[in-house]
Amino acid sequence: METVEPRPLPPSPEPEPTAHPLTAGVLAAFLARSEGCLVGRIDARGAVVEANPALRRWLPAGDEPLLAEALLPTSADRFAEVLALLDAPGRHLAVRLDFGRLGAPCGSFRCLVHRDGRGLWLFGERLADLAEPLLREVLAHQHDLLRLNRQLHKKTTTLERDRADVERLARTDPLTGLANRRQGDEWLQQLVALADPEGAPLACVMVDIDYFKAINDAFGHPTGDRVLRGAARALAENVRPLDRLARVGGEEFLVLLPETDLAGAVRLADRLRVEFSARVIPPLGRGLSASFGVAGLRPGEAPDDLLARADNALLRAKRNGRDRVEADEG
Repeated sequence: METVEPRPLPPSPEPEPTAHPLTAGVLAAFLARSEGCLVGRIDARGAVVEANPALRRWLPAGDEPLLAEALLPTSADRFAEVLALLDAPGRHLAVRLDFGRLGAPCGSFRCLVHRDGRGLWLFGERLADLAEPLLREVLAHQHDLLRLNRQLHKKTTTLERDRADVERLARTDPLTGLANRRQGDEWLQQLVALADPEGAPLACVMVDIDYFKAINDAFGHPTGDRVLRGAARALAENVRPLDRLARVGGEEFLVLLPETDLAGAVRLADRLRVEFSARVIPPLGRGLSASFGVAGLRPGEAPDDLLARADNALLRAKRNGRDRVEADEG
């Protein structure tokens, strides 16, 4: 029987980055270059720090691919919980990982996760592909669910925007663009509640366009509408951003003046009266005329009582000749 001398093995190559310290030499190089066995080092989050070709092909593209991104939905959270259990060197456990991304290969692997002094290591071998059709079906359903969720989000956003528009229109006077009576009443309630506890001043001005019915009768409703829009612009252009304006009747407007005492409100009302007179609306051939009633909030006064006193002052302005300002100082 012929004796054959054994051939010496070639020198061991330099260890690959993915070479586990429990292996060495040719075996380490074989595993690191393997196309069938998964070998990789991962961090505590599941991010792949180093991977051999077999593992890399299952991961998303990128400099630091996350293993969790390649797993089927809901598997990623469970995998992170598993990694948290390996809290000391020498600990290890076996897990099954299902990889899959839409438009990419799908597969199931039997894996060992092991912790040593350098960190966490993953080793895996592929199971039979019997589950691949099921994995692809799950991925397709997940893709459909994501698409439906995006469509639902888009429709929900549209509905919310439409609801906000409807709510805004419900509180807006369509002719002048100012707030309507409903919004004006709510503002009055809110501002009185804020002003009363601190004793902060709050004033209320009622505005009524003089001879408005005569304007409508003589020139028609289109001219009357222009008068109302001109009055609204005159008010809006001469109040502060914190003031509140509302059209509360046919030709009546409400001006709420936070942090303003009675004297300051009277000065503003007279300035508005002058501004109205400078607004010439064709075909009237003259400036607008309006009467103003002013009242300041009293300690503990109810919103309706404040509004009633401003209304009474407005009626006095009408009786005393119109185109004037009257204040309730009682």
